[in-house]
Amino acid sequence: MLAKCPICGKTILIDNWGYNYCKFCKKEVLILNPNGENPQFKDDMLPLVLESSRERTFFAISKEIFSGILKSPGKFFASFQYEDGERKYIFYYGIIILTLGLILYFQVQKFSFIILESMAKSGGTLPTFVIEQLKEFEKYKIDIRFFDFSTLFSPLIALLFLFFTNGIFFLVKTFGGKVREISELSELQGEVNFVSSSSYTSWIFWIIPILGVVYSIFLFYKGLKERLKFSTFQIIISIFLQLIFINFILSSWIEMYGWIASRFF
Repeated sequence: MLAKCPICGKTILIDNWGYNYCKFCKKEVLILNPNGENPQFKDDMLPLVLESSRERTFFAISKEIFSGILKSPGKFFASFQYEDGERKYIFYYGIIILTLGLILYFQVQKFSFIILESMAKSGGTLPTFVIEQLKEFEKYKIDIRFFDFSTLFSPLIALLFLFFTNGIFFLVKTFGGKVREISELSELQGEVNFVSSSSYTSWIFWIIPILGVVYSIFLFYKGLKERLKFSTFQIIISIFLQLIFINFILSSWIEMYGWIASRFF
């Protein structure tokens, strides 16, 4: 019969209630029958097992993810365990950390825009690519208000990013595979969200242009390889599709703002 491991929260096959071996966390765990009588267990062994199944708080989960990502991403993705009830905290972490990264990104872009626009108006000498960029901004009516509105809508943009990223990774993982059990698909959704939410920690570094992009690709590579066991080809396809969707969302927002600005501002 199937039961949930009280330590890692994953579904395992057991013969009887009581002490069983979990192949995922590689530990002997105590699994109690919630609807019937249970065999007698040593009292000194109960607290240890039951305590290990307690859910951590959102702040505890966030701290572990953030520190694990910064210290050793590969080891973190390979070994981090969570319970079913903690999945929502991981999702919240992804939204919050990505929102924070987007806010920092838009505000730094706003600061750069103000400086470059001031230099252009004062007749200062600017590189050709900067002049072309300012012309592109003017074409889409991008001004200071664009960056402020983008900051305001950062939570929504973060939600779209995470939604599309989860969808892409899930489809790549299941494409061409055999029909899976509902429990397996649910577990996979949790794993996909864990990789996406944790890897988006990299977006707080997007204020540093090249470093942010490289670090982001590195984290997603580690997560897909160590946790979801993607092949190199699957990783390339996943990150490529992810970048396309991110660019699509940002481009659509720019065009939408340009349409709104041309009619109301």
